[in-house]
Amino acid sequence: MGPLGVTVLYDPDNSEKSLLEDGYIRAAFDIVAVHGLNGDSFDTWTHGKSGKLWLRDMLPRMLPETRMMTYGYNAKFVNYTSTQDLYSIASKLLSELVDVRRTPEVTRTVPCKLTLHTDCLEAKKTSNSFHLPQSGRYSSEKGTPHSGSDLASYGKSISNIVSACTPLSPATLLLKILRKDSNVLFELSRDFAKRSQNLTIVTFYEMDKTDFVLRRQMVVDMGSAILRTPNEVAIGQNANHREITKFSDAKDMNYRPVLSKLLKFGEDISQHIVEAAKTLCMSNEGERADSLPDESVPFEVPMLKDFRFRGREAVLAAMDQFFSHPPAEASTPLVYVVSGLGGAGKTQTAIRYAHVHNSRYRDGVFFINASSVPAINLSADRILSRMKAPIQKSVGGNNRIFELRKWLGEKGQWLLVFDGADDMEAFNIQDFFPQSRTGHIITTTRDQAAHNLSAFGNRVETLDPDAAVHALLDKAKMQPPSTAAVVVAKRITQMLGFLPLAIDHAGAYIMARQKSLLEYEELFIGRRGDVLGAQLRVMPREQTIQAAWAVNFDHLESTQPDAVTLLSLFAFLEPSEILVDMLKRGCMGKKTWDQHGEVAILTPAEAGIDQRLVDIVADDLRFDEAVEGLLAFSLVWKLRSMEGLSALALHPLVQIYAAERSKTVGTELHWQQQVILVICQAFPYSVFLDGSDFGDWGRQMFAHIPKVLYAFDNVRPRVDLDAIMRRAMIIMLLSASKFNSMLYKMELVERAKQLLGDDGDVHLSMWAVVTESSLLRIKGENERAYLALQKHIHGLSHSPQAHDAPLNPRINAERGNLVLSYASNLLMDGQTTRATHELEAWEPLDHKMPSRMEQDVAHGKHVVLGRVLRNEGRFQEAVSHYESLLKAACEDNGLVSSMWQVQLFCHLSDLYCEIGRPGRALSLLRPAMEQVAERRWNSTPRGYALQLCQAEALIRQGSLDLAQQQLLELDATISGALDETGGGNMVSRTKHYLVRASLARISHMKQRWEEALVRWHKTSELVEKYGWKRTFNEAITLLSLAQVLYQLDQPDDAEEVRKQAQSCLDADGRKYWLVALGSYWYEFVQVPLGESGPLTIARENPSHVDDMYGMSGVVRQWCAADASFGDGRVAGKNLSGTDTSLGFHDARMAARKGSSSGFSSPFQDGRSGSRTASGSGVA
Repeated sequence: MGPLGVTVLYDPDNSEKSLLEDGYIRAAFDIVAVHGLNGDSFDTWTHGKSGKLWLRDMLPRMLPETRMMTYGYNAKFVNYTSTQDLYSIASKLLSELVDVRRTPEVTRTVPCKLTLHTDCLEAKKTSNSFHLPQSGRYSSEKGTPHSGSDLASYGKSISNIVSACTPLSPATLLLKILRKDSNVLFELSRDFAKRSQNLTIVTFYEMDKTDFVLRRQMVVDMGSAILRTPNEVAIGQNANHREITKFSDAKDMNYRPVLSKLLKFGEDISQHIVEAAKTLCMSNEGERADSLPDESVPFEVPMLKDFRFRGREAVLAAMDQFFSHPPAEASTPLVYVVSGLGGAGKTQTAIRYAHVHNSRYRDGVFFINASSVPAINLSADRILSRMKAPIQKSVGGNNRIFELRKWLGEKGQWLLVFDGADDMEAFNIQDFFPQSRTGHIITTTRDQAAHNLSAFGNRVETLDPDAAVHALLDKAKMQPPSTAAVVVAKRITQMLGFLPLAIDHAGAYIMARQKSLLEYEELFIGRRGDVLGAQLRVMPREQTIQAAWAVNFDHLESTQPDAVTLLSLFAFLEPSEILVDMLKRGCMGKKTWDQHGEVAILTPAEAGIDQRLVDIVADDLRFDEAVEGLLAFSLVWKLRSMEGLSALALHPLVQIYAAERSKTVGTELHWQQQVILVICQAFPYSVFLDGSDFGDWGRQMFAHIPKVLYAFDNVRPRVDLDAIMRRAMIIMLLSASKFNSMLYKMELVERAKQLLGDDGDVHLSMWAVVTESSLLRIKGENERAYLALQKHIHGLSHSPQAHDAPLNPRINAERGNLVLSYASNLLMDGQTTRATHELEAWEPLDHKMPSRMEQDVAHGKHVVLGRVLRNEGRFQEAVSHYESLLKAACEDNGLVSSMWQVQLFCHLSDLYCEIGRPGRALSLLRPAMEQVAERRWNSTPRGYALQLCQAEALIRQGSLDLAQQQLLELDATISGALDETGGGNMVSRTKHYLVRASLARISHMKQRWEEALVRWHKTSELVEKYGWKRTFNEAITLLSLAQVLYQLDQPDDAEEVRKQAQSCLDADGRKYWLVALGSYWYEFVQVPLGESGPLTIARENPSHVDDMYGMSGVVRQWCAADASFGDGRVAGKNLSGTDTSLGFHDARMAARKGSSSGFSSPFQDGRSGSRTASGSGVA
């Protein structure tokens, strides 16, 4: 049973602001549902099967600003007392409604009341008697007997029976009143009819008979249901008396006419409020605002028709601040520019400001259509006519704006909104500005150059996500939404780029065509252009994306073909950040390898790049002019990337529209192919060829790879792929496989292999195999890594004719990369001798004059051979080996990859720590660490490796606090990265383990035993988490933990842990490749419990550090040489054999980078032991 009295079923959020929020008008009203005799405040309105109380569960979705209430009273026949009558029931309802709406704020802000009731009359009295200022009143009747009911006699009989079984007196008087043609009922109806002149009444009457125990009968027939007043609408319902107030769902046939009338009431109420609001006082920030303007105070600004305006708080606040605090020296009107894409809400933002702050402008607020000079004059004529200004009208009205300008120049406080001043070239908008220092001007435009009109202004951005979701749900009449609906709405608004016009159109589409959010989402994904251009009866034609932007696109196509060319390319790129230098890279030569293993230049023409595009991008002035054309309509905007590079961005819907237009004119396939070729040309080739640019540009461009893949998947079935595009895609995919997550890397390699097929391109096939094998090794899947290599590696290092293709330096270099990858796998399995044999078997074709590509492989070969020495514990020999490599590299003018540099630095630094010379390690690392800080590489694999090496050198030196600080930061960074990638790969896991173990060692060395216990336990948890049970990693961890337990007086536990450690050592043996852990730390803890081994802190002879300064100079010289190589001009041949030279860096890039040495990721190249820097991997 429902509660008695008034119950609020639904109360809109912030309903106290629903009428006047921030100075604008929003319609709101109350619906009060009153049941009839034998009814219930809840059950009367609740469907029996679906359980839906439609006033609460269905109606708020369509009327989200409306408060829903129900009124309950003792309606059962057996509960009526002899003193209860219609007047007492109505008085009680009035009293409770007064209580609900008693505050002045609520009384003012909920001005309208609509009453629904069934078969009683008290609501009539209520609607007529309850006075609300400026309120409209509406009434909807459902089977209410105005002329009485024959069943009243039947009810009286039942009441008489019930009275025999209850001490309560039956409602004899009430039943008597309800008898058909009763005098009392007639008087009540006549009185209500007199008072209902201002009511809008809709009467729904039952058309089906109701089943009773003894018979079927019409409870309230049509004659009794209708009032027969002029302002009454009577509608029959296919329902009986019990069902007429209950609806199963929104599709219920009887619900639709009810909903239709309620929505019409809402529209009428909104219009009524707009008219009434002219007399309401509006407040703004505590100041009394003027009432909305009447004839004496001109207010020539369109009223807001859409009450769902949201957001723009920052822009409105900036405008308020600007106009509230004018500079003292101002001698002309203050001008504020609002620019942005068509549909972004510029006009609505300006109008909102005008409504909120109209009290500031005693001489008027005026709206001018600034799309053209004739439109400006028409607006001026309208304003002057409205003001009845005493100015002589010019002939033809062609100069009315100057008359308005003159008139306003004599006034004091006014606001002019020049709306839609998009064509800044056609006329000078400033010529029409009145010259009055006290006036204010807002100019809305799509042209971002308009900000030259004023130093103050904003580019209107898209809505914030929450506001966008609310706007969509409001427009779609889906308030209050379910949790699932909000989730879908978030996806839709994101697809629409949070653009107000698109969101408004989407909401209207959903509402008008009765689509669910999911249905709209699916439709939009499949037919974006059609959905965005759909004409809806509930929206004007001009309020579509196509209509808003078509004129801009038409103008560009007729006047600025270069801008159209750029936009056609942008239509298929990642729209959020299109780097200008990326476009330039894509339209210039690309470094690659020729068959001789030397640097070659692939020209744009050879790469298939559209010559028109090359000419535009290569010419800075021409490119800037084309971009200016796009900026003029805010189709793009400028920004700076995180690296400080100049970039362009465009709204995703602009991109969709541009793509749809290219499809219409038949250029879609051409520009999709151009996007593929441009990105492939711009994407760096390798670490050796591109130096530091490989990592920098690879990361910055990676966001465009999904767009390229999408374009390629669209192009491939429709055209025959030529060799140029196919090869470009394969190279780009293999180069890009060094970036992003492991899952993505593997997908890119797989795509490259599919494109290769049985092509027979030995160079690319080997490259793909090496890359795949390296990735599998990083994942810890050595068996699969072997399988990937097996087809190519068998006998390869000993048989130059393993392939049918003629052997040349490029193929020989790739053979060398295969050998390096294979040897790295062997080292991971502890097969040192075999790995050495394989490495030593490979040589350049010409020992005296090896190609540059072979030189790079040879460097990698020697790095892996150095690892062999290190893995065998031959640290001093390994140091000599790597120092020789370092000096030789400098003598070779630094022609090595920056990735190779990082590996060499890391290996040599760790080895210096092994032989007790941490000072040398720190001197070696200093130039590299400067680059890490300068290039913000802290969170990259190369940064992890170098920081870990530095921390170990600090520990070895005894600078424990400095090392701990660095390790704690590194631990947080790596842990976060591992969480984001779902656990990371073998390299990052090993780094994580080494960081945790190093922190535990610091606590151990400081004899902070409780802290050390916690840290060694955390290290042990990683061992178990990463599946390293019964390995040397577990052994050294348990040996350390046993010593800590002994120090904490837990000798039995310590002995048990020590036995477990010995078992792991028996299974896996001692491993020297884990810096410190396999050497001096192992000797420190592998002693009887309670004792300590040799000191782990190396007290280095200062002269040894001084000796290192010579090597440090070599390192700095090498870094400078590498930077010179990266930024200089390298002689080579293009693929056509023509001599050429090319500056590989744009001047701006060179200025930004200076003489920085390039370091690429030590774990991304897939060559020469690239996975083992700083002890990566698990033996």
